[in-house]
Amino acid sequence: MEAEEEEQVGSDASHTILYAQVNDGQPRMAIDEDGYLRPEGWEDSGGKVFLGDVAQAALRALGPHDPPRFVELPGFDEQRWSLGSHANELTMSISSRPYW
Repeated sequence: MEAEEEEQVGSDASHTILYAQVNDGQPRMAIDEDGYLRPEGWEDSGGKVFLGDVAQAALRALGPHDPPRFVELPGFDEQRWSLGSHANELTMSISSRPYW
């Protein structure tokens, strides 16, 4: 298969998209006043969010990283949000959307 054909099917070694369904909504986390994800119970937290097992595993796989920061804060049902973090040259974006 030639390089042009690989690009046509969406192959890109520097960009990966994973779609997954959450099995467990825990852990519940806090959002600080600057929009950073923090452990539940963080002082001066401005909101709460259920991170979910998929996002938690992805952030753990990132290794040592900057605190994730919300690009889109959770709404009233806490199911629609986006955050990002990076470690060295690797950048990770995580988005949560309702399944219905």
